[in-house]
Amino acid sequence: MRVNTKEQELGLEAQTQQLIDYGVAEADIFVGKGTSGTVNTHSEQMAKLMAFVEEHDGQVEVVVSKLDRWGRDPEDTIEKIKELHKIDGCLTSLAESVLRATPDNAAGMLLIRILLAVAAMERERIAERTRESLEALRKRDVPLGPTPKLSSRDVEWIKERHEVFGWGAQRITKALPDERNVRVSKYTVLKVPGMVKGRGAYVPKDNHKYTKRAEVAAERAAKKAA
Repeated sequence: MRVNTKEQELGLEAQTQQLIDYGVAEADIFVGKGTSGTVNTHSEQMAKLMAFVEEHDGQVEVVVSKLDRWGRDPEDTIEKIKELHKIDGCLTSLAESVLRATPDNAAGMLLIRILLAVAAMERERIAERTRESLEALRKRDVPLGPTPKLSSRDVEWIKERHEVFGWGAQRITKALPDERNVRVSKYTVLKVPGMVKGRGAYVPKDNHKYTKRAEVAAERAAKKAA
């Protein structure tokens, strides 16, 4: 099976459990990790899987949770089914209930092409909606990414230690838990005095728009309750 590196661990566990429930031994599960559903980065695991089928003289049923776990796009999936068939293997997809797909089964291959085309269209729709949502957020000047961990006082403390006392980032990072009850990475500390090239000024947590928006929402809720 193939998983996206951005997928939650739960997704991987769910796919693994589906295969085990079907009867696949956990030791025989091949996992290829990629960066997206359209990038073929699981070729190493695919090669190992094909070698496994050949070592067992074919007649091996390869089981995937979904068809799009087998290839990066419809044509790639079809080609890999053909490659598997050449070494006497067959493919079973649990989600689409496509059992023992082989190139000599015209009806089955047509069904597979249709299912893959639908899946590809759905991925494109999701990607388009995501792009539109991100663009709308940018136009509204909504900050993207996690809320900063340092308050304005934390930032002032770091700047003072760096500019006045000459502390380095490593020393500041180690002192923060005891002095400010804050744990951040050395990279975060380096951003405060502007020591990271190509980065803008660090935005303290209490000046961040996420925090301000939460404060406004709390004020409105309090007024309604009054």
